[in-house]
Amino acid sequence: MFDIPISLWDFVMKDLDQKWRSWKYDLRTKFLMPYQKAQQHFAYSDIGAVEEQWKKLVHIWSSEEFKDSLARRRVGILNFPRQVVASGILMSDDNDNVVMGKKLGGEYYEVSILIAHD
Repeated sequence: MFDIPISLWDFVMKDLDQKWRSWKYDLRTKFLMPYQKAQQHFAYSDIGAVEEQWKKLVHIWSSEEFKDSLARRRVGILNFPRQVVASGILMSDDNDNVVMGKKLGGEYYEVSILIAHD
């Protein structure tokens, strides 16, 4: 346990929240491939997550409700050093959607860029 000064409490909690969300996002993008069947995802339970929690995450991420909830969310586009280079809105994650003449497939999303930062 850490003794955090009350003046830094909000900053620390926001930073931890961001790191937690980022870790879950990394798990989802690295180990939950959309073209696999849900049962195949459970094979990745040795990735540093508790097995029961991983199974719950796979169940949530595989649900249509979760996939539909992604549309219209604000997103940041990062470069490899993880710096924000643009902000936008997720328009579609439908694998069959055609963007600029190509299907999105399981690894890409259609994003409408609102602001280019770099």
